[in-house]
Amino acid sequence: MFPKCRNIYLGIINIVLVSFHVGICHADLFCRLTLRIREISVPTISESCQIIQNWRLADNSDRNLKLDTRRSMAGLMARILAVTIIAANIVLSVQIFTVYNEAHAATSDKASSNALSTTATDNSTSKTKGKNIDMLANPEFIILDNQSRVATTGLISFWGDSLKQCGHIFTCTNNYTTGWKDKTSLQLSTTRSDNKTWSYITGKEIDVRPNEQYEFVTHMKLNEFARESQILVEGFNESSEDWYEITPSCPEVTNGPLEWHEFRCEITIPQDITQIRPVLYAGYSSQKNKDAVTLFDSLYLIKLNGPILTDAHLKTELVYKGLDRPVSMAFLGPDDILVLENHKGTVQRIVNGVRLERPLLDVNVAVHDGLLGVAVAKNVTINGLHPRTYVFLYFTEAKNQDHEDDNNTIGNRLYRYELSENGTKLVNPKLLLNLPFGATHNGGPVTIGPDNNVYIAVGELSYADRQPPLKNKAINYNNGFDPDGVSGILRVTMDGKVVGGILGYTWPLNLYYGYGIRNSFGMDFDPITKKLWITDNGPDFGDEIDLVEPGFNGGWAYISGTMRMANDSNYADYPLPLGLVDFNGKGKYSAPKFTWNHTIGPTALKFLNSDKYGKEYENDIFVGEVNNGRIYHFDLNQNRTELTLPSSITDKIATTDDQLQSLIFAKGFRSVLPDVTDLDVGPDGYLYVVAMNEGKIFKIVPGQPNDDPYKLESFMHSLTSLPGEQSNGNIKFNDKR
Repeated sequence: MFPKCRNIYLGIINIVLVSFHVGICHADLFCRLTLRIREISVPTISESCQIIQNWRLADNSDRNLKLDTRRSMAGLMARILAVTIIAANIVLSVQIFTVYNEAHAATSDKASSNALSTTATDNSTSKTKGKNIDMLANPEFIILDNQSRVATTGLISFWGDSLKQCGHIFTCTNNYTTGWKDKTSLQLSTTRSDNKTWSYITGKEIDVRPNEQYEFVTHMKLNEFARESQILVEGFNESSEDWYEITPSCPEVTNGPLEWHEFRCEITIPQDITQIRPVLYAGYSSQKNKDAVTLFDSLYLIKLNGPILTDAHLKTELVYKGLDRPVSMAFLGPDDILVLENHKGTVQRIVNGVRLERPLLDVNVAVHDGLLGVAVAKNVTINGLHPRTYVFLYFTEAKNQDHEDDNNTIGNRLYRYELSENGTKLVNPKLLLNLPFGATHNGGPVTIGPDNNVYIAVGELSYADRQPPLKNKAINYNNGFDPDGVSGILRVTMDGKVVGGILGYTWPLNLYYGYGIRNSFGMDFDPITKKLWITDNGPDFGDEIDLVEPGFNGGWAYISGTMRMANDSNYADYPLPLGLVDFNGKGKYSAPKFTWNHTIGPTALKFLNSDKYGKEYENDIFVGEVNNGRIYHFDLNQNRTELTLPSSITDKIATTDDQLQSLIFAKGFRSVLPDVTDLDVGPDGYLYVVAMNEGKIFKIVPGQPNDDPYKLESFMHSLTSLPGEQSNGNIKFNDKR
């Protein structure tokens, strides 16, 4: 009650102050106003001021001047009164807006005088019981827009205790001695050691629309006894009128001890969901009669209106939109791009942001994989012919026309085409490789090596997943068939000739540069060492980044990532390989340089052989992925044989999404589905991104120092760096404009 009265008193004081302030007749703002009282026009304030000044200098006997003066003063006072009323209303509105923060301060004062000691922390707190936890000001649920300079909405969460756990199962308190960036947080504690005990504290709901994308940013701290604490988002289904969980926990189930930590997760709003709300799940105690303490601080829900860069000095530019499932791209020259439309089987050319009227090529493809990879070789002389521009395409070919069923699929093909003289067609096709195909896992990338040979990555065609498996030595079945072009990095000359035998000299074993590949979508050569690096997709674990030496064995299907397939319960009693195949010592298994233990669907891998973004990125590895629509950035060690990883990933294995946050270079490449299917470095030295489901190509470019100082990441930084009395949501919006 006191805070409300206090604000009324403050409002009255402000009215007096405003009245005094506006009484100065030479104020520029008020001297520009006009006022009509009872439809009678009166002099302007500037005129009134002049008349008053003249009155002071005139003879007192000048009656007419005195009448004009009285009239002018009346008009002036009327204006002052009107403006005072307006100003008072504005001030009162501001005071009403801040009443909650005043209540917070009052609660804080009260809490400080009634300190409560817990077994976990010696903190000043204020107990709150009942259904509505209105006085618990932390954490706030703040909604940001990454395309805006300011927070578009700021909602204080009045946390609800619908199960009446506070004061019964949990102690729910404000903590004013610790927080994410300041000294305020919401503390939930319990001595219950039942592993089915969690809090269910719900936050303020907000309106959303289906298919909107958000990033959910949370902050949490746990003492040593807290177990399985987490935060999640529930959605309200308008059809069923029910609330239910729409995302995995963010963070996932977490055990203490844990110092203050920030967690980030992506959310796509499902169909029929019109509102969402955060839910705080504080966990149980690991020991009987010991207080398990979980502290929560500010939550941010960031609307993703487009891709965002974690480096505030960089931004994305849209190069082209309106493509049909673009999957891969290559440059013919500056602002001159070839892009493959996956299911249509078309090769489009985009020059200076404009697509040619007709595609350069339309091939018959099996729709489930279609066009997969493209590489360009310019000014190349083959067999004594004049220099030409050659385009190499890898795709799953179908009979007569595009087909969705395997009955019409011919096989996986590597073709070489010539660019016509007028640049409007791909002509003179030559079949370089005729390979087997599968329903899935046909691979895709094509690149020209530093030796001017053509390299392609072919998947394992789901051989290992068939019933029974189609055993092949290329996927590490010692008792399998000889390699037939499956599961490998294959190499040929630009004319389709065999380069030399690494694993053997019989065809097609002599095509193999490496084997044991499950399904790769990205490969590139290090511009400094000239060594090949690839990505490889595991099943539901074990996505990889690999350094590929000649004779490389990726381990599939004996091992995925760092785990033997035999240890995966999904493959229990399945006839898996019993060891690794080495082709008489010519092949050698090499462990991944990095492993995602939870699948993220890695796609393109590209070295940035440019200093356009500064030396910190030059010649580093960038990897795209389709599960979250992200691009990761990896630095290399001095001899460029290992990746430089954060201290939380010393074993080269990322087991949680939280461990990946420092590696994220860009995110938010998604429409209904997330997608980054290809990366390439243009002749201008910038990184280009193909987003399949969006049908777009983006370019990442430097932003001006003041291009948008309150874009998402810099705004978040400034928000969490504010002084204690402001950083927990008491945002002065006008200060951010």
